[in-house]
Amino acid sequence: MKKPLLLTAILAMLMLSGCRGTSYINGRPCDTLYDSELQKMQSLAVATLKHNLGKDNVITQAEYQTALHTPPKFEIIYYADLIGRAEYTWNFPTRTTTVVIQGEFLNAERRLVFVSIQPQQPDVIDVTHKLPPSAPIFHEKRK
Repeated sequence: MKKPLLLTAILAMLMLSGCRGTSYINGRPCDTLYDSELQKMQSLAVATLKHNLGKDNVITQAEYQTALHTPPKFEIIYYADLIGRAEYTWNFPTRTTTVVIQGEFLNAERRLVFVSIQPQQPDVIDVTHKLPPSAPIFHEKRK
């Protein structure tokens, strides 16, 4: 008698663990990212910082090391299923740096990744247009 109940409980847990989270937009349900996908997004944000290390004063070595060991402030806004805007923000002593990932989160060809720095520096607003094709960050330019 205990074996069928245990088996049923295990199957129910497996089914629930495979379900995406849900957010509501204008009263309609919207699929959200799994925790593992959120971790990949954060890794993408850190990779963006690394790619811009030392370029046009986007991020210094000390700031990058801080970002590696300090979790960012994270905010995500969903617009539709797995589509939205995610912001990863690190507060450094002299400025705040934010990596923004916007668009289809799981589709590298349909998302925009850029770096925003506050206080704004005229030569550093959006540096992703300078990324070479071989860079680990992919984006689609807006028209």
